[in-house]
Amino acid sequence: MIMISIMQPYYLPFLGYFQLINYVDTFVIFDDVQFIKKGFNVQNKIGNKKIKINIKNRRKIEQIFKKKISIQLYKLEIEKIREICKYFKYYDKIIFDKIFKIPTDESYFEFLFNQIKFISEYLSIKTNIIRSSEICDTSDLIKQLKIYAICKKLNENVYVNPIGGKKLYSEKEFKDNKIQLRFFDYKPFIGEKMDTDSILKIIFCYDVNKIKKSLLID
Repeated sequence: MIMISIMQPYYLPFLGYFQLINYVDTFVIFDDVQFIKKGFNVQNKIGNKKIKINIKNRRKIEQIFKKKISIQLYKLEIEKIREICKYFKYYDKIIFDKIFKIPTDESYFEFLFNQIKFISEYLSIKTNIIRSSEICDTSDLIKQLKIYAICKKLNENVYVNPIGGKKLYSEKEFKDNKIQLRFFDYKPFIGEKMDTDSILKIIFCYDVNKIKKSLLID
């Protein structure tokens, strides 16, 4: 039984995002959906400090893959983030610089995609992570029709969604499309209280082997 999950690219998402990646066999990241100018697509937090990514023409309505990073502004933001992280016990300049490596084409989507892939590899996650456009064009489809199309194209019939989607998705509708719907619930970091901070805080505050245990990785 092969499991798949499909999500938008979030900016340095919290640990639960990576737990979900590790839980499934294939993790698809949308690159042909409309850009959302607010929320976890462009901002996050480390403790009480907000972190953000600067986007050119942020208010212009267009697909994610068309967006570009505002390089000069964002480089200043990166240094502010470095100032927060460098006092953490496990701060590593090499890891930090790899996480914040900006693509030569300044692509917003590729930047987030590369971040998610690098962090997953750093945490020894073996899941296959791919762009939605590599599978099929879903730009003209809405809501779960996008999910159905990708699942059918990959011939994968078990779709896993974060548990918050219980109010959004109908198990019957998925079943009618010959797809089994499952829900995944975030597990707080090694039994501690729920931590919705950016994964950046976890990476630089804890030993990597301890983080891997929270991902159920031996």
